[in-house]
Amino acid sequence: MKQRSQDILPIGRLDIYVVVGNKSGMKKFFSLEASNHKPARLADKIKSEVRKYLKRERSKDLPEGVDFWDFDCRQGESAENAQSLHEKEIGKAIDQALAAEWKGIYLEILAKPGVRTKRER
Repeated sequence: MKQRSQDILPIGRLDIYVVVGNKSGMKKFFSLEASNHKPARLADKIKSEVRKYLKRERSKDLPEGVDFWDFDCRQGESAENAQSLHEKEIGKAIDQALAAEWKGIYLEILAKPGVRTKRER
């Protein structure tokens, strides 16, 4: 079976869906409703998985002339209405989705090389 760009495939027991696309990175839809887990614990598991992914990406070797790994992040109820946010705001976004009683949350995290700029004094 040939997969098209943007196919959604279920994986695991926690109703986590991976969005298959062309770019590398984490593009997932996490369900916030599960019969065997409380929503607060699901949010903790999602945050843990995001932290593990960020740590794994930051530990990769940097290309020549790059100072750090930067991340383009997006979140929303679905991939179509996802809005960009800073990587440090992902935990708050998950908590807000839980408080708003969303059925799930779409997270997209793409690593990109970052170069520090000097401040003018």
